[in-house]
Amino acid sequence: MRPDKTKALVATVYFLQGFALSGLVFSLFLKETLHWSILRMSLLATISAIPWFFKILYGVASDNFPLFGYKRKSYLAVCSILSIFCSVALAALRYTNFWYYTGLFFMSSVAACMIDVIIDGYVVEQSKDFKTTNGYQNLSWGSRAVGGASSSLLGGWLAAHLGVYQIF
Repeated sequence: MRPDKTKALVATVYFLQGFALSGLVFSLFLKETLHWSILRMSLLATISAIPWFFKILYGVASDNFPLFGYKRKSYLAVCSILSIFCSVALAALRYTNFWYYTGLFFMSSVAACMIDVIIDGYVVEQSKDFKTTNGYQNLSWGSRAVGGASSSLLGGWLAAHLGVYQIF
């Protein structure tokens, strides 16, 4: 992949990791729309965090078991599709079942974790020397920060004008 495309891919993925628009209103949605208790909300957060404990296994899997002939591209595509599916299912279907939301958030968390591992591995693979590594680190963290700031600014405005459910 050309350096320009590599940088664009890295910047896009890290921007999207920072840009968690639905995350801003998630607690409000669970509490006010679904009427969940703090205990249920905490349990959902705990279960959704489990995939991140096994992050190293995703790297081992993608490095040693190519999917559709590719080490990273296919995993990135499959996990992106899974993430989109989970987001659409959470937004479109109006179930209030705890396990429905927990299952979708768990799968979304697996996808996000895998995408994170894939992009981190790709950055390491592309980093030939200190200057390149430093540039990719700056790009990664800068993109994530811009995504987070954009999400905060836009999320607050949208929540005030559209409501919690429309943003979620």
